[in-house]
Amino acid sequence: MAAPGGNEIIVPDPEEGLWDFRFELPADFTWREELVPIDTRGKVWRAPAIPEFGISLDSYASEPVRCPAAPCRSWQEPLAGGVATITRDAWLNQAEGVAGTLNIHLPLIRRRDRVTLALVVMARCSTRAACDRALEVARTIRVVRRSRS
Repeated sequence: MAAPGGNEIIVPDPEEGLWDFRFELPADFTWREELVPIDTRGKVWRAPAIPEFGISLDSYASEPVRCPAAPCRSWQEPLAGGVATITRDAWLNQAEGVAGTLNIHLPLIRRRDRVTLALVVMARCSTRAACDRALEVARTIRVVRRSRS
């Protein structure tokens, strides 16, 4: 729907409730919180060296996270039946506690050349190995679409 002046009014995708995600929760991941903002349905866990591992279905995440500055790496790979954009901060000096983030963006629904629903995974990691592990866990996520019944 277009607003006066040509701006588009963004609303949650009407089919958002038909989508869900599944993955096998590693034994050392513990519940942190459920996300309840109006634009997201998701959950957050923590694990050793991973203070935040969140998965959400997001109606407003139309674009993947871009590399904010070097060093950062971004690539695409198959995930959960689609092609995800993965963005990962690099580490300069782990001995000084420089950490990183992992962001994954998988478009699920496109309408009028715009992503209206995406699976989003975000992890904050204390070590490079922890972010490697977060990526491996993310690669096990399955996206499921429920019937309208």
